[in-house]
Amino acid sequence: MMRPTRKNEGFTLIEVMMSLAILIVGAVGILSMQSASTRGNVAGRRMSVGVQRSSVWIERLRRDALFWQTIGDPVGAAPQSQYLTNVGADWFVPVSIDPLETAGATWTGEDVSGAQLTQYCTHVRLSWAIPNQSIRADVRTYWSKDRGQQNELVTGGCALGTEALVSVDLASAAPDLSAVYSSTLLRWTPEAP
Repeated sequence: MMRPTRKNEGFTLIEVMMSLAILIVGAVGILSMQSASTRGNVAGRRMSVGVQRSSVWIERLRRDALFWQTIGDPVGAAPQSQYLTNVGADWFVPVSIDPLETAGATWTGEDVSGAQLTQYCTHVRLSWAIPNQSIRADVRTYWSKDRGQQNELVTGGCALGTEALVSVDLASAAPDLSAVYSSTLLRWTPEAP
């Protein structure tokens, strides 16, 4: 009687089950990496748009500072200024006379117009760096963290009066909002001769 050789036997059930288990563990690992990568990409995109929005507002403040052409408080020295009138105040929602410049932004970072959904909001804080000569301008752009629902501080269209609530949320141990901050120095510009 001839003994069967390994070549004729094939694979046992245990060998097949072990190879399937290893294959499944690898597939689950790859899928979880894909999910983490997607979440990271979304968070990175939101951060990039927030930084872009803060940069837009820094440039708007610099443009507005061009009206400040004599030394002194810009309230009296630059009456055509839109944003430099709140020096020394806490965070505020910048309000423009131009309807195309809003404190709110869409998912792509464009100013909100009409009935578009607000995804990002911007606040500004102005303080004297050198009294009556230069102003420190802080800009904060915030958005809801991805938890399945929009925060009312964002969906309210960046409403006036929400500034303190946003500050409290961002300072909490588990904030519902994310934010980026930018700063610049604004200085009065002498008139050209």
